[in-house]
Amino acid sequence: MKHVFISYKRDDFDFAENVKRCLEEASIKTWKDDHIHAGEEWRNQIDQAIKNAFAIVVIMTPDAKASEYVTYEWSFAVGMGIRIIPLKYKATKLHPRLEVFQYLDFTSNNNDHRPWKKLVAEIEEAAKVALLAPVGGVLSFIQQARAGLNGTDAQVRKEAIATLAQANTTEAQEILVELLTHPLADVRQHAAIALGDMHYRAAAPVLGTLLQREMVLMVRIAVIEALEQLNDAKALPILQEALPRAHPDEMLSIVKALGSFGDAAVVPALLTLYKQANTALRECIITTLSRVASAEAFPLLGEALQDAELVIGRSAARALLYMTSHEALHVLVEALCVMNKQRCESLVHEIAAHPTEQLILALDDAYQEHVSAQVLGADREQNARVRRRIIWTLGLLAHKKAVPTLLQSMDDEDVIVQRETIIAFKSIHDERVLPALITILRWRSEDYDEKTLLCVVQAVGQIGNISSVPHLQAILEAMLDRYTEVAVQIIQVIGSIGAYETMDYLKKVKYRITSEARYAPEKQQELIEAIEHAIGNVRARIA
Repeated sequence: MKHVFISYKRDDFDFAENVKRCLEEASIKTWKDDHIHAGEEWRNQIDQAIKNAFAIVVIMTPDAKASEYVTYEWSFAVGMGIRIIPLKYKATKLHPRLEVFQYLDFTSNNNDHRPWKKLVAEIEEAAKVALLAPVGGVLSFIQQARAGLNGTDAQVRKEAIATLAQANTTEAQEILVELLTHPLADVRQHAAIALGDMHYRAAAPVLGTLLQREMVLMVRIAVIEALEQLNDAKALPILQEALPRAHPDEMLSIVKALGSFGDAAVVPALLTLYKQANTALRECIITTLSRVASAEAFPLLGEALQDAELVIGRSAARALLYMTSHEALHVLVEALCVMNKQRCESLVHEIAAHPTEQLILALDDAYQEHVSAQVLGADREQNARVRRRIIWTLGLLAHKKAVPTLLQSMDDEDVIVQRETIIAFKSIHDERVLPALITILRWRSEDYDEKTLLCVVQAVGQIGNISSVPHLQAILEAMLDRYTEVAVQIIQVIGSIGAYETMDYLKKVKYRITSEARYAPEKQQELIEAIEHAIGNVRARIA
């Protein structure tokens, strides 16, 4: 048995309950969204409830008028050809589509003055009309939508097509396909969009034919986007054929659509088009090439990494990263190792936001390839330059997957590689590197300059493991006489991670510094201030 659907804004729940009670007392079945059970797909439930209604009561207020949900419900019912009965509960100007229906005025604060009997009479009349309607009620609203396509109002035509798409019946699908030959361009456009959204693959041949003869740009773009959504292989040659003579705006849509097929047959045409394309189109071509993932595109993508326009280089870097094949990543790594540092840094920052595990493996492969001790002379120096760039790049990526490579590069024969490794450790907070860092501080500090040792101490501090405190205390004595800035940094790290007993140690260091006359006044003051600040940090942390 059909029912009356009650559409309302949540704020008007109590009044909606009164409407429901009034109708049910008159033996009229109602439906309100409190019928929906938790976990159910509420939109499908509401759509079905509207389809099963012979009338819909719309409780209108200013907030209800602004509500997307209420608007959706009554507009869907209009498209279905269901009787609409607006109830004006609070003063508001009705939507133009609702103004055509006779509303009932419930704005009075006196319940006795409200037209409850009129409401029941309207509903009973709607029920009688529904009983006399043909059984094929669904067909009637489809036919009603079809009739709306011949009106003079473009918005009405658009809504009629939306109704057909929502119905998604065989008849509605057939009507939408027919509309691809409609004399009005906006109808053809919205029909194509609807068929794409519905993924109605049977429409692909007709869409392909339309693309071959359509002259209106907005319709052509809608057809291209629909073919992309349908992803029917039969459309591929049609899109390829349309590409050379396409309008510039249309080219973007075609190139994007070609990527959805994943067919390497499109690559030659894209490579040719790239040569005379503008920046936006070149970006789109690069993205499509990444989706096709053909090795034929590697030379172009390699060149694009060095393009004068940085946005093209970034697009190419993302494309090669997404391809994930060993060959694609080799092209990317090779380019990163030879381009200038500024360009390399920009590209690495661009791809660091994406999954980079495979790239890190490729960088490790390149490092191992250039680590051979058998090479001499100029080639040896060239290999060292490549390793420096690789380790520097791993530091920019700041990914824990790089730790095994970095642990190896700690013992690289090249001092600059070692320094870049330590800087990379600073950006990767991983406890696996702590033993290597402690080794540098305790037993190899003589091999490094102040700047590098400063990075080591900062990296230890960022890891924040309290087990490193005794080692920091041991190296502090040497650093007090050697590098003031490193000593201050060690004191700060001890203060940031040390336990209660650390305060006693720091007080003893302070006493020695103040009691011995071996430091210049400025240095002594700097060290004392660092110690006092560190003691304050420990005290605040354990309080």
